[in-house]
Amino acid sequence: MIMRAGNYLLSQQQQNPGSDGDIRTLWIGNLQPWMDEFYIMSIFAQPGAWFQAQSAKVIRNKGYGFIEFANHGVAAWVLQAYNGTQMPSCEQTFRLNWAQSGAGERRQAAGPEYTIFVGNLAPEVSDYVLTQTFKSVYPSVKGAKVVTDRTTGRSKGYGFVRFWDEGEQMRAMTEMIGQYCWTRPMRIAPADNKQPLTVGPGMFYIKNLLALSMFNLVSLALSSGFMQYNRFLSLLSRLLFAAMYQDNQGANPGESDPSNTTILVGAVDVSATDDESKSVFGQCGELGHAEIPPGKSCGFAESSNRASAEHALSRWDGQSDRAHKKGRTANAAPFSGFPTDLVEHILAGVPGRSTANFGHICREWRSILAHPNFKKSFLTRGYSFRRLLLLTFRDNGQRLSFSSPLDSDGKNSLVLSPYRPCPRDLSDRVGCPQEGFITGRVQEAGIAIWNPLTTELVSLPEVELMSGVEAIPFLGYDPTDVQFKVLCIKATQLPYVNVNLSMANQGNMILTLGNGQHLWRSVNSKPHHPLSKGVCIEGTLYYTAGVYSWMKVSMVVCFDIRSEVFRYIDIEEGTSRFMNSSSTLVNYKGKLGALQFTFAYPKRLELWVLEKSETWSTTIYEFPESFGNIVEQTELTIVGMDSRDTDTVLLAPHFLSSPPFYIYYFGLQRCTVTRVEIQGFGKVSHKKVDLRLGYIENLKTLADYGN
Repeated sequence: MIMRAGNYLLSQQQQNPGSDGDIRTLWIGNLQPWMDEFYIMSIFAQPGAWFQAQSAKVIRNKGYGFIEFANHGVAAWVLQAYNGTQMPSCEQTFRLNWAQSGAGERRQAAGPEYTIFVGNLAPEVSDYVLTQTFKSVYPSVKGAKVVTDRTTGRSKGYGFVRFWDEGEQMRAMTEMIGQYCWTRPMRIAPADNKQPLTVGPGMFYIKNLLALSMFNLVSLALSSGFMQYNRFLSLLSRLLFAAMYQDNQGANPGESDPSNTTILVGAVDVSATDDESKSVFGQCGELGHAEIPPGKSCGFAESSNRASAEHALSRWDGQSDRAHKKGRTANAAPFSGFPTDLVEHILAGVPGRSTANFGHICREWRSILAHPNFKKSFLTRGYSFRRLLLLTFRDNGQRLSFSSPLDSDGKNSLVLSPYRPCPRDLSDRVGCPQEGFITGRVQEAGIAIWNPLTTELVSLPEVELMSGVEAIPFLGYDPTDVQFKVLCIKATQLPYVNVNLSMANQGNMILTLGNGQHLWRSVNSKPHHPLSKGVCIEGTLYYTAGVYSWMKVSMVVCFDIRSEVFRYIDIEEGTSRFMNSSSTLVNYKGKLGALQFTFAYPKRLELWVLEKSETWSTTIYEFPESFGNIVEQTELTIVGMDSRDTDTVLLAPHFLSSPPFYIYYFGLQRCTVTRVEIQGFGKVSHKKVDLRLGYIENLKTLADYGN
């Protein structure tokens, strides 16, 4: 995909020769001491390549050099195609830019630029990964740079991200705090200077100013009506971020600056006269100058020396005066007392992984996050906006999970963000997510429920199993009673073919979650062996089943979660088509659907839909010729389709291969295929992967459900 973008850019340059100036030299950084002109020319002047570097110059012991190309178009293509990719024979990535101020640079520099600092980066994070982590959420991202050691070329663990849009920059400074890039949660800070919001004297008490400013902004927003609301939220995000950055960085440098003799005085009565204010300021020692900005509920007092300033501060700190409104003091929590509905509005837009960080701001915010109403609203918004692609696999005895926005939106790559590992090893039989929860087996007879967002893991009582029998768990959700139930089907296990299936099924169990008791109850069913992970549609759990695990599908089992009653739909014998054991059940426009590959060559996609009369309608879709070869050679599996987008089917390999790892979106209406690269799960290969659609982040615990 990079090649396509580069070729397009080159063709545009050739159509308009000279329109972008004559600059054709690139600056190259990240050079190691052993990298010389021969190394650079071996990369950019390879025999037979359509682009050829004309010359190269390395500045010795400086870590950078210059590459000259035939024209601006070639240089622009190389800049776009190679920048951020890995250099040959080393761990560094290409760091390229225009060598001098020219057309290409002017094009990038047009308009203002807004930058943030990103810390706690893993050593494997490259410029490209950091860029895609932010660009997948914020389209205005211009680029990113991971800072590396000039000698070793290794990452220093931090970098910078540049934006075109200031609003998205401010959103990123709050929304991306604690989000994962590769394997670590990111720290976000301003990049403009090391003393944020130092706009005048007295800013070393920034938290007090923030507290006062927030209340002023709240009043402004409430009095100005809805038209000013978005502007207010933008200003609020700046203040919120500055306070969080203050907590992360420690005391403001102004406190340790011996030349700083200015004090910020908060909670000043805006109706106080100049004489009243000066008399109050004068109570705290010898002051050279005092000023209260018009209409502001704060002021500045300047002492003649540092000692006088500290003396005044010690007397003033935390006290209330005649010229001050009673209420807020210097030590008050900067966010306590903030309007609850406004805080809820802010937190509702924060990604689920970052909510815990906001709980550390103050006790009031933590209580909002824990409130049932907020958890409910967060989940409700997830139905519309936060449906994600969930990927899990086992690595070194741990169940790891990652997620990404579900839709590719035309992008050729998705960067996954990891959750914290599961507290215990969910070995296999990982089911489809229901309302953000996943079921799986801990051991052969152990079943657990896991929430990847909150890392809550609830282990259920072990199920008694006879020899040659395994427990197959299903998680179902009843939206009417707002209740989860776990269905445990006991089925024969290969190679124990002599075990009577009806005897095994006699011990089928069900358990209600959220009532605190977690006791298994018996449930009667027709003898069967589950063959799929199933799907839950409007309180009914569906899964395919057969007589034994190695036989074809003979029925679809329907289990009503609320009434705990089984129903069976037989797959007719002797029909021209049959449902195979690898079929994937889906929610197709509120109906039960099944997706499978046909056996005949070339492979095609077959969609079964269960109609009201409990008869099946089938439709066959043909893959593009070029993609058909990929289906045959790559062992793709059908992940499913999102219930909100029944025109797109997701296909993916069953195992993680060496990078790149691709998934495929197949459009049913036009029979088109879009390939998307998945990044962000690290250097892992040859692992069985479980990929799920429609995952929703849920802050609730299982105790919040049921009676």
